[in-house]
Amino acid sequence: MTRYYLEENQGIESRDNEWYMNLQEVGEGGNAVVYLVVQTTGKVRGNPFALKIFKHTENEERLDRFLEELEFLQETSHPSILTYQDTGTYYDHPFLVSEYLPKTLEDIDGPEMQMTKKLNYSVQLLSALIHLSNRDPPIIHRDIKPDNIFVKGSSCVLGDFGLMKHGNEDNDDENGVWQESTEDALPHFYRTPDLVNYAKGDGQLTTKSDVYQMGLVLTELFTGWNPLERPENDDPLSPVELNEIDYIKGEYGGRIADLLNRMLVENPDERESAEELMDDWMGIYEDAMGSARALNGQVFY
Repeated sequence: MTRYYLEENQGIESRDNEWYMNLQEVGEGGNAVVYLVVQTTGKVRGNPFALKIFKHTENEERLDRFLEELEFLQETSHPSILTYQDTGTYYDHPFLVSEYLPKTLEDIDGPEMQMTKKLNYSVQLLSALIHLSNRDPPIIHRDIKPDNIFVKGSSCVLGDFGLMKHGNEDNDDENGVWQESTEDALPHFYRTPDLVNYAKGDGQLTTKSDVYQMGLVLTELFTGWNPLERPENDDPLSPVELNEIDYIKGEYGGRIADLLNRMLVENPDERESAEELMDDWMGIYEDAMGSARALNGQVFY
């Protein structure tokens, strides 16, 4: 049997000699298997976590990317970024233990959600992008999509940094990523003009690409649909084309649509940064909170 798979109720020991028991597998991607585990020793014994075991130890580039994600989460503390808990190695396969958040933005019915909650999620996610862009060097996530954004009550958390890129890396440093699988590094339905050009070897990638991806995600949250046209012949390197964002219901719909269009500007040199956009997002959020409180006596209901 492949060594990176865990049996139900199997125990696994971390680098810090804490033990976790596997309750069930919750997902498997191209690079890793994720399990729901419970910690059975230590100060937080009894608490659930997600344990992500890397699979392809024979692939040095994929392994390096997994270890970069692990290192990033170890040194990062931000309320809108997935929380690191522990790490270790299982039969030469590194693993990462993080907070367990079973629900993602993919599971949320955006159009029916209360406006203040949608705006609350939006400003939290913009805050995460600002944190990434202010690091030295900046971090570009590259894989922002609803199923990589985790929801816990009124909080929203950006996770899955497996495709993260440092802003000072050249395209040449990543030839293996693109040759290995273009789809792997370029999600079909959350592509950006920047990512397509970068994959073709044209120009450098910046954190403005994440702003565009987040614009696609937030448009889907507020309207129920992703404005990105399906790639021609399913070719991820085909030009990025958008449908018009023409209507968002509610008294703040026009202002929100304007902000989304500013995030989805094709030319990254003309596109605003997350930090530049934050004040206007917060302005709408504060206005909506005031209206909700006046009408219902509370912001969230």
